[in-house]
Amino acid sequence: MNAKQLLVLYKTLSEEDRKAFSREITDEELLTVKQVMALLHVSRPTVDRYIRLGIFQARHFGTQVRIVKSSVMEALHA
Repeated sequence: MNAKQLLVLYKTLSEEDRKAFSREITDEELLTVKQVMALLHVSRPTVDRYIRLGIFQARHFGTQVRIVKSSVMEALHA
């Protein structure tokens, strides 16, 4: 789902659902790519590959990428 489709969907939600949706998004702890690189001692291409393979869940904000911390922790313990 791209950003435009997400915005259309968001506009159709009730006020209560919008608040729940916003809480859900902001409750995720997000890490920068550099933070993940430092944490795991890996290169940028490795982090990008893990995102592409679905090992890490990522959120895209324009040109910026943030990685869901829980997905990194799950990958470490798998």
